[in-house]
Amino acid sequence: MTLTQSLLRPVPRFDPYRTPLPGVYLCSASTPPGPGVHGMSGYWAARSALRNEFGIRTAPALTPAS
Repeated sequence: MTLTQSLLRPVPRFDPYRTPLPGVYLCSASTPPGPGVHGMSGYWAARSALRNEFGIRTAPALTPAS
């Protein structure tokens, strides 16, 4: 995988996680940051969905409230 592929996969667009279908987002090894067992593509796809579908600009806290 080249640097160009890591930035422009699966298609060259500003938000590579959105698809042409409303409400459908892509999180796989073909999306940035690329292949590996780390889950970051799912994290960024979820952030994209929160921003585009619900207008949430900051991620909610993932730690329990004290």
